[in-house]
Amino acid sequence: MKISLVRKELVLGIIVIFFTTYVFSSMGEIIDKNNISLLMSENSNGIILYVGGSGQDNYTKIQYAIDNASEGDTVFVYSDSSPYYENVVVDKSILLIGEDSSITTIDGNYSGSTIYVNASYVFITGFHIINGNLSGIKLWDTEGCSIINNIIEMNKTYGISLIESCNNYIQVNYINNNENGIKLSSKSNLNIIEGNEIENNNNGIFLEYSNENTLIVNEIINNDCGIKLYSRSRYNTIHSNIISKNNLGIFLGGTVYPTFIFNILIDGSTHNKIIKNKFLNNTRDAFFQNSRRNTWWRNYWNESRILPKLIFGEIFICRLQGIPPTAIEHHISWIPKIDWRPALKPFLI
Repeated sequence: MKISLVRKELVLGIIVIFFTTYVFSSMGEIIDKNNISLLMSENSNGIILYVGGSGQDNYTKIQYAIDNASEGDTVFVYSDSSPYYENVVVDKSILLIGEDSSITTIDGNYSGSTIYVNASYVFITGFHIINGNLSGIKLWDTEGCSIINNIIEMNKTYGISLIESCNNYIQVNYINNNENGIKLSSKSNLNIIEGNEIENNNNGIFLEYSNENTLIVNEIINNDCGIKLYSRSRYNTIHSNIISKNNLGIFLGGTVYPTFIFNILIDGSTHNKIIKNKFLNNTRDAFFQNSRRNTWWRNYWNESRILPKLIFGEIFICRLQGIPPTAIEHHISWIPKIDWRPALKPFLI
């Protein structure tokens, strides 16, 4: 398996500052196991715990190493002993590093999440993460975590999920064939999702009740819905992404609360910016439902356009009727939104 993430049109180099002392200038390259000590050169306190391989004191399971690690340590996982059939729990601020993302495999065996993180400032890179029953990687109530240069696929519900997690970085991963590629929910705010290749999922990137996130320079291909914003997801920026060959490129939606009366509360995704993206060969590029005050600007819509681009949508409401109650849906076409100045040619991304 070979990952094709770092392309000319994507991020050529991502600089990540981790614990304010770790500097990684090229996250796309495989970490050389003979030079792993270089990663610790700026941290005089941390030690390296090895998993797999042939070292006399190496651990046989990733969890054993994490349990014996201290804050700031590195757990390095060799590929020659993979796959590791584990449901890993990371409950302290460590670096979790796989030797080679194409073959250093953690298999969740369809039980829970393959990697569950409930600590802040955790760094995860270099793994092939598969077969989580819930998530490939799940962050719960975290801050400052980095998930970089992994292959995350064949997880039942989510490739990566964030719950109540803010200021995290998800960069240069290949996320394929999950129910949802990346899911942010429950006020997961101020996260950066950058330079990922996301394909063959139901939803590529799904935001729910999450604000002020940045989705930038991702390639989102062959999903049922490329990017979905739902239920009061606001002030997010969607910038310079390639959104291609999805059934629906972007959906902006809101929550509908059925009642016995017709007028109901509509909780929409508002004040989001969709700027300078490339929409290519989607069945439908964009649609909104119960959402307003979003900005569409300078996107490329499959072809060179001189006239403004209309983005169509609807108001969706429902009411309950009968005993037992049945929800009666009403779909009302609404005033189109407008990209007033679409791009004449695709931006270089």
